Amino acid sequence: MDKTLKRSRRWLWIVYLLWALFVNAMNIWVVKPLVEDFALLGVLAVIVIIVLWLTTIRIQSRKKWITFTLFALLLGQGISSVSFYPTGLRVLFTVIMLLGLCILAIWFTKAGWKTVLVSAAAILLVNLWLPYSEWPFLTHFKIVKYGKMSLIPGDIPALPWSTISTPQGPALVTFNRVLPSNAELSDLASQATSKPDSLYNLLQTAQHEYELMEILSDHGKAVVKPLPLSDLAQVSLWNLVAPTFPLSVSHWKIVNQHAIMYLTAPVSPASAAALGLEPASYSGNFLALAAQTWEQDQEQWNQLLSDANVTPANPPLQIQGGLLTGSWQGHTVQVPVKTQIILGEGSFTRPGANQVLLEGANLLQIVSLTQNKVVASFHASLTQSLPHDIVIGPLTKGGPDAIFVNAQRAYILSVNSAGQFRTVYEAPLGSSLRFEAVLPSVGNRAPEIITDDPSAMRDVPTRYFSSYLYRDHQLYRNWRVYRTNVVNVEPVHWQPGKVDLALSIYGTGEYLIIQRSYTPVLPVSIGIFIIIGLIGWGLRLNDRRKRVKADEVQ
Repeated sequence: MDKTLKRSRRWLWIVYLLWALFVNAMNIWVVKPLVEDFALLGVLAVIVIIVLWLTTIRIQSRKKWITFTLFALLLGQGISSVSFYPTGLRVLFTVIMLLGLCILAIWFTKAGWKTVLVSAAAILLVNLWLPYSEWPFLTHFKIVKYGKMSLIPGDIPALPWSTISTPQGPALVTFNRVLPSNAELSDLASQATSKPDSLYNLLQTAQHEYELMEILSDHGKAVVKPLPLSDLAQVSLWNLVAPTFPLSVSHWKIVNQHAIMYLTAPVSPASAAALGLEPASYSGNFLALAAQTWEQDQEQWNQLLSDANVTPANPPLQIQGGLLTGSWQGHTVQVPVKTQIILGEGSFTRPGANQVLLEGANLLQIVSLTQNKVVASFHASLTQSLPHDIVIGPLTKGGPDAIFVNAQRAYILSVNSAGQFRTVYEAPLGSSLRFEAVLPSVGNRAPEIITDDPSAMRDVPTRYFSSYLYRDHQLYRNWRVYRTNVVNVEPVHWQPGKVDLALSIYGTGEYLIIQRSYTPVLPVSIGIFIIIGLIGWGLRLNDRRKRVKADEVQ
C-alpha cells in the first residue's frame, strides 16, 4: 500500500501540469464567454461552476488546488498579455512574472518546486506557440499562421492586406516597420539638402518607415519575406492606405530593392486646426481633404512604380478631374463621375456584371465597365452617413453583390437591375456592429458575413469576432469567437476548395491566418471537465466509505 501511494505521488506532478493547461483553456473557452456575453447571468453561472468544482476536491486538499489554480491562471494570462510587447520588454516582464509567481506558488501551494516549475514551463511553451489571448479562435478555427509585424499604432493602427497572385499562389501584402542603420541614416542626412526642412523631415520619419512584405504559402507553410518590386504592379494602393485615410499621405522610396513607405500629414497642424474650427463647412472641408490626400497618394504610388520600372499589365482605374479613366480588358474607360474614391469591383445590379463602386460626398456611384457609364447612384440621408469603411460581397448564393456600410449604425444596401438602391438590413439602434468581410458560398450554404458585433445582453460597445447568414432582412448568427479587436479580415485561397482568413489584431501588429475547423473543441473540453468532477466525487465517496468502515471496526 505504501509503495503504491509513493508511486502515485511520484507522478502527481503530471496531473498538476495537465490541470494548469486545462484550467487556462476552460477559462478562455467557457468562463470568459459566459461573463462577456451573459453579464450577471454569466457571473452567476461561473459561481455555480466554481462551487461544483470545489465540492469535487477533498477538503484537506482544497487550499493546495485553489492556490495552484490561481497560480496557473495568473501566469497564463500574464504571459499572454505581454505577447505583443517588444522583445526586450517581453522577456523582462516574463522573467519577472515567472520568478515572482513561482516563488509564491511553491510557498503557498506546497505542491513542490518540481511541480510548479514544470507547470510554469509548460504554460510558457504553450504561450510561445500561441498566446492564450488567441486561444478563443481554436473553438472554430485551425491556426495556419500566427505572427507579429513591428508597427507603431499611432502610424498604422492595424496591419492592412492586399492580395496578389504569385507563381507560388496567392500572397498577402502588408507592412513591417524597419529602422535604418546609423550608417544609412548618416548617408541619408548628408543628402537631405534639397529643402531647408529636408533634414528635419528625414529625422521625423526615420523611425516611422515601413517595408512592404508578402506572406505566401510554400508547401503548406506560411512564409514571410520582402515583397519583390516586380509584384508592385498587382498591389492595391487603396487596401494599403485605407486604415489611415485621409489623415495621412503615404510616401514611397526604394532602398536596397525594397519598397519603403512613410506617412506625413496631408495639411499643416495650423490648417488642420482651422478645419476643425469651421463646423458649418466641416463636411465640405473633409471631402476636399480626402480628395487632396487620395490624389497625393496616387502621385506618390505612381512615382514608386516608375522608380521600380514596373508597369501594371492593365493601367489601374483612377479618378481625375471628374473622370473615371483607365483600361479594362483592353478597352479604354472614360466615364464622367461625381465621386473621388474607387472602393472596389463587383456585380451589383445583376450576377456576372462587370462594375466598379465609387464614393464621393455622401454619394455612391456604380459604373458599368462594359457599358462605360454610371448605372446607379445613391445619395445618403442624414440618418445614413457614408464612411469610407465599406465591404463588398454577395448576400445570397449566386446573387449580385451587396454593399455593407460600416456607418455609426451599420446597414446593407442592395441594387436592383434598374439601378435602384434599397436598404435590406440595418443594425439595431445603439449596436456597434461592424462588417469585416463576406465569404463566398460553399456548397449549398449562403455566403458568410464576417463581423465584429457586441453582446446581445451586455450594454457595452465591446465587439466579438462573429459570423452571420442573411435571410429575410435579418442576420442569423453562425458562430462567435470571443476575441476582440479583430479587424481587416481578408479571405485568401491557399488551398483548393478552402478559404483561409487573414486578420489583424488592432493596435498590436499581431496577425493570424486561420482556417475553419469543425473539431468539437468546446464540447470535448466541457466533457473532460464533467469527467474530472465525477472522478473527484467518486474519490470523496470512496474516502467516506473508508471512514465508515474504520469507525465500524473501532
